[in-house]
Amino acid sequence: DNGPASVTNVLKLDHALTSGGSAIGNGVSTTFRVYDDADSFVNAGILRAILTDPTAGSVDSKFEIVTLSNSVPVVALSLSGTTLNANTLSVSNTLTSSGLVTAQNGISVTGGSTSVLALSATGKITASGGLDVTAGGLAASATDANNNGVTNVLTLSHSATSAGAAGSGVSLTMKAWHDGSALADAGVIRAVWTDASSGSLDSKIDFVTLSNGSPVTALSVADGSLTAALLTVTGAATFQSTVAAQSGLTVTGGLTSVTTLTASGLITANSGISSTGGGIKSTVTDAATAAVTNVLTLVHDLSAAGGIGTGTSLTMQASNAANSLVSATVIRAVMTDVTAGSEDSKIEFLTLSNGSPVVAFSAAGGALTLASVGITGTLDVAGLLTAQNGISVTGGSTSVLALSATGKITASGGLDVTAGGLAASATDANNNGVTNVLTLSHSATSAGAAGSGVSLTMKAWHDGSALADAGVIRAVWTDASSGSLDSKIDFVTLSNGSPVTALSVADGSLTAALLTVTGAATFQSTVAAQSGLTVTGGLTSVTTLTASGLITANNGVSVTNGGITSAITDGNTNTFTTVSHLDHKLTSAAASGAGVQQLWRVDNAANSLVNAGIIRATLTNTAAGSETSNIEFITLDSGSPISAFSVGAGTLNANVFTVASTLTAQGALIAQSTLAVTGATTVSTLSASGLLTANNGITVTSGTISASSSSATFQYVTSNSGLTSVVTDSLTTSAIDVAILRHSLSATTGNVGMGSAILFQADDSLGTTQSLARLAASYSDPNSATLTSEFDFYTRNLGGALTKTAILSASGLNLIAGGITISSGSISASGSAASLGSTSVTSLSASAGVHITAGTFDATGLAATVGALTATSGTFSSGLTVSGGSISASSASATLGTTTTSSLTTNLADNQISAVSTPLTVTHSLSAGTAQSGIGTRVALRVQNTAGTISDIAYVEGTSTTAPAAGSITSSIAFKVFNAGATSTPLTLAPSAATFATAIAAGANSLTCGSITSGSISASGAISTTSTLSVTGATTLASLSATTVSATSLTTTSTIVAGAQITGTQLTASLQDTGISSIPALLTLSHTLQGGNTATAGIGGSIQFNLQDDAGSSVTAGSISTLFTTATSGSTVSEMRFSARNGGSFSQILALKTSGVTVSTPLTVSGAISAGANSLTVGAITASGAI
Repeated sequence: DNGPASVTNVLKLDHALTSGGSAIGNGVSTTFRVYDDADSFVNAGILRAILTDPTAGSVDSKFEIVTLSNSVPVVALSLSGTTLNANTLSVSNTLTSSGLVTAQNGISVTGGSTSVLALSATGKITASGGLDVTAGGLAASATDANNNGVTNVLTLSHSATSAGAAGSGVSLTMKAWHDGSALADAGVIRAVWTDASSGSLDSKIDFVTLSNGSPVTALSVADGSLTAALLTVTGAATFQSTVAAQSGLTVTGGLTSVTTLTASGLITANSGISSTGGGIKSTVTDAATAAVTNVLTLVHDLSAAGGIGTGTSLTMQASNAANSLVSATVIRAVMTDVTAGSEDSKIEFLTLSNGSPVVAFSAAGGALTLASVGITGTLDVAGLLTAQNGISVTGGSTSVLALSATGKITASGGLDVTAGGLAASATDANNNGVTNVLTLSHSATSAGAAGSGVSLTMKAWHDGSALADAGVIRAVWTDASSGSLDSKIDFVTLSNGSPVTALSVADGSLTAALLTVTGAATFQSTVAAQSGLTVTGGLTSVTTLTASGLITANNGVSVTNGGITSAITDGNTNTFTTVSHLDHKLTSAAASGAGVQQLWRVDNAANSLVNAGIIRATLTNTAAGSETSNIEFITLDSGSPISAFSVGAGTLNANVFTVASTLTAQGALIAQSTLAVTGATTVSTLSASGLLTANNGITVTSGTISASSSSATFQYVTSNSGLTSVVTDSLTTSAIDVAILRHSLSATTGNVGMGSAILFQADDSLGTTQSLARLAASYSDPNSATLTSEFDFYTRNLGGALTKTAILSASGLNLIAGGITISSGSISASGSAASLGSTSVTSLSASAGVHITAGTFDATGLAATVGALTATSGTFSSGLTVSGGSISASSASATLGTTTTSSLTTNLADNQISAVSTPLTVTHSLSAGTAQSGIGTRVALRVQNTAGTISDIAYVEGTSTTAPAAGSITSSIAFKVFNAGATSTPLTLAPSAATFATAIAAGANSLTCGSITSGSISASGAISTTSTLSVTGATTLASLSATTVSATSLTTTSTIVAGAQITGTQLTASLQDTGISSIPALLTLSHTLQGGNTATAGIGGSIQFNLQDDAGSSVTAGSISTLFTTATSGSTVSEMRFSARNGGSFSQILALKTSGVTVSTPLTVSGAISAGANSLTVGAITASGAI
């Protein structure tokens, strides 16, 4: 029928009563009978529908499936209303029921999930994919005789596909419906491995609840320990192991006895707490990083008014030698004034002394009273500290308001007296020696090292109302070796808020930031003054003098050892800082030649000082405002001073010039002899803005020579590492002359061929210098009015002489020998056609065309291969002629313009033996705007027409059918042809369909091909394929002939001829004609023989019905076959056979012959059977009518 989404009744079983009304239990059944091993039929299965309420209008029924158990029929499964009732229910996939499921002997669902409205089973329930009971809940119960033991009623199992690990486990989740009309995990009980080792398994059970929507572990039990967020017990509580309650423990009755008790909240125990092991720990965790949090409260609540002396104590007991508990320590808080609103109290710490408790110390108000103080940690007292027998603080710091002690005060962690100050005094009889009054000691936990020490810090109150280190005196080891100790004392002050060492004394040396002496200064050792030294009177005599500031000594400075160092540290990262002054003051007006000099004196072999070097600065022009000076460097040569070189007025003049690094001269650089820059890394840059003259050449072993002025002239330069000319300016849109090669004539005038050249030389394999190439620029016409020049290129080949190989002039490039190869870049000839020989390029542009006289245009280049082969206007004006070769573009990125040629071949050679490569790409790019749906690219096929012009004859068009977003383009390709001058599109290929706008013609309006696969085909002509026609969409054809046909829907207006099989979801054969009383053939199945074979008895054809079984396999369920029992031409005899499958075997059940009907199985007929004059032979007949 045509009900694709509805249920069609195919078979009805009716049970009609001959009399009386129906009653409960009335029904109809289908019985499945099978031979047993005694060859007798048994009812192997019964499917029966039974009325449970026959009342008309409210009839109820149930389905029962009955099987045999020990030859006794039992109801295996019963369906009533929405309830499923089974003896034992086993499902290999998902079990879903909207009603009750009852299975007396258990339920097993081995795959998928189980979802039921209600579930009841007295046996085991197994659901490997989960169990969902939507109503009625799930109850697990066990009834047995075990009245004094534990019976397991419910088992939750979790198996993993790999080895278990700590943290794995199984949980029971309880969900509840909240006000958001949804389920949430209201509670979870989970069992988790804490140690999953098979030989030492440990586990814990967690009880998880929600708190503010987040899961928290309310209770955890493991190894006999109980951990709870908040634990409340209304009676006496006894725990044999550890109890941890994060949010507090409350026991309202009886003594609480535990091994170990931990709670981060309040612990309340009305009758006390006895901790037999592990003690009691009180912890509060909060965010109060700058406040005090009460962690433990001891309460003494009176039934009457309190009086002076009342209080609360904390007693710490310990066992004595007699194994008796004694109060070893008591901390007690005692009221000294109980007046409400003005209470006073004190705290006392009592210890035992000779068996009796004594007050070791007490604190009241701001005062601390001690017998003697001996503390190994920090001592901090906000009031007066009085210790009759001395104070000793061996660890931490000591902070008091005021301090009084008649004994020794020791504070290893520092001493802070906030009021009253600290005075150290000693009274003795030592009237001619030094008495140590105050000792500052610094001991370390490991061996001392250089830099360790002790300091005395003086703090003062500044305008920010806070203390700051106003001064520090520190003693520091410079050598901490026990046998050779060296130290220094630093005096540190503040400068602009930062500490600076104003004065440092070590080894008899004095180092100061700024040292000022008003008289003569004599230092027996080194003096270092970072910020300058000023001596206003007398000669200054030192061993070594160092100052980073100005040194002023009116009568001179004599440094006997170590020299004088002048240094300044500042932030001038891009300017000059004056570090040293040499001043020459005159008593009269200066004249030319006045100056100042610095001598470098060294002892000679005779132990006499000689002037080894002089730097002299001299005024050559003393006029105020227009002074000119010269700096001269003088050295000794054979005992006589000579001027090694001088600098003045922008000119550098040297005899022999040697530079080990960069040389920069802003004026002229003149060297009378050789200028050699030889340094270790040789020269980085040699720069001159004026004339550079070196009569005997310039040698640069590494680096570059650059001239920073366009007027720079190099007369003769030899460079092993290359010559670089650099001009730095702001001309961003024009070119300037960076290097000039000039050929000047000393006499006569220039003629044809006169010019300048560059000769390239290098050593060969034998170390001999050889000429490699020559680049010459010369006059081809030296007439000043018609000057014409050219570039000549000379190269060598196979040991021959330099030979001119190419000429570049205004008329183009002339290749005299060989071709031209460009690994990257382009050739541009915009004026006229370029004439090339055998050519290899990566890019070519020529508006006047390219003419290749011989050889091959081979665009192989680098990895990018052909960048582009284009023309100015997009076409070659004079065409592209290849007279002796071809055009080869070996890259998929090659772009060819509109080209006229005898033939065009694109060839791509690669190693992609099983992949598709792209030897030709046609691209449509936009010069403006954004691509939209419909954008495409066309390949036009053209020929010359009868008029001698070019006409289009066909197009292949690729079109984007959607806006072409990158990565998600959908496109089609259309094939267009011309018919009487107009274009038509006979074929369009899209992802979903191949559309034939006209008949598919290959001969007489037919198409013959190997195979066709398409989404859908619409064709008014015939389609013939020698292989497979596979169509997934609706297909309409005039006629079809194919070996194999696979179609979702296939309609033809004529005939379908299939050589093998036709597959599809629906096959319809229809014929429209005028034969109102004829029987035309709507479907023809043909079996013909190939290769000259002759038909014999048994040849035939069949219709085979294949169905999919529950394993997903295609199985032949039935067939209708027709065959010749006699194949003799003119006297053929045929029969039809009907076959079906039973219990896995496929056999014939019915044969229709001209001689009769043969039935191979029992025959059941609901009406009469009439065989006429023919015989009827069957195995068995069951018929309600006559036979």
